[in-house]
Amino acid sequence: MPETRTDPDYAEEDAFIKANAVDPVAAFSAGLASQPNGTTEVTLRRTATVTNDPIRRREAGYGSLVADSFLWKARQLAATAGVDAPQVGLTNGGGIRADIAAGPINKAQTFAALPFFNQIVVVEDIPCTSLKALLERAYSALPAIDGRFGHLAGLRVVVDRARTAQVINPTPPVAVTVPGERVRDVWLDNGTPQNTADDTQLVAGGAVVPGCAAVDLATTDFTAKDGDGYPFVSQGLTFTPVGALYNQAFEDYIVAPAAQGGLGGTVTAARYPETPSGVRRITILGD
Repeated sequence: MPETRTDPDYAEEDAFIKANAVDPVAAFSAGLASQPNGTTEVTLRRTATVTNDPIRRREAGYGSLVADSFLWKARQLAATAGVDAPQVGLTNGGGIRADIAAGPINKAQTFAALPFFNQIVVVEDIPCTSLKALLERAYSALPAIDGRFGHLAGLRVVVDRARTAQVINPTPPVAVTVPGERVRDVWLDNGTPQNTADDTQLVAGGAVVPGCAAVDLATTDFTAKDGDGYPFVSQGLTFTPVGALYNQAFEDYIVAPAAQGGLGGTVTAARYPETPSGVRRITILGD
């Protein structure tokens, strides 16, 4: 119901603010809704319930899609940005903010899904010990629903939520006070998720594999600045922006031709099912 002058919190509309702020934002939003951005065969679901959250609690096709878009865009722009092409991608579940229903997608929906001005960045030369610390943070809140939950591209991980969780001192820069023992196994995948025979194991039985090579990671500047308590800065890890926002990466990945590594305009249920099956990117023991 519209406010009236008798309402206790009524405020007279400011014509200048309306003309210079409210109306332009409304026009911008309406313009986004008229711009198509591919289609999806499956609902990309972020909405939480009391007992489950498909983005902040466990692996979901939507989270994998966003992580893949970060990795794809960072690889596209790495040479121009003067950084190594990353092998892996990471997104926090909390950065995904809205559902996208099955059917045609428009840019108003993609902007609502990823509404912040987070930049895609590359963090180079992450030692495997540091990568494990980042992944321990990603799953330290389980079984609780939490925005720190990490969705992955280029990696597979096995997590035992019954083991000791990582604990941090959140005062910047974030410092790890209890390392955590939940990340049991990590593999760098070979680009064919259903054929894991030649994946490279980085962590085995909770310990970093001797001689494990450093990796380059695509994520957002929010995460790389210790957002959600990820311990990047205290481990001496720095980042380089590649020149794209995270929602731009998401949009471009969906519509880019398959020949360029994109989805060719369609998010398929086969590639990004709402509930993944088969070889999992994130296996949570006891879940």
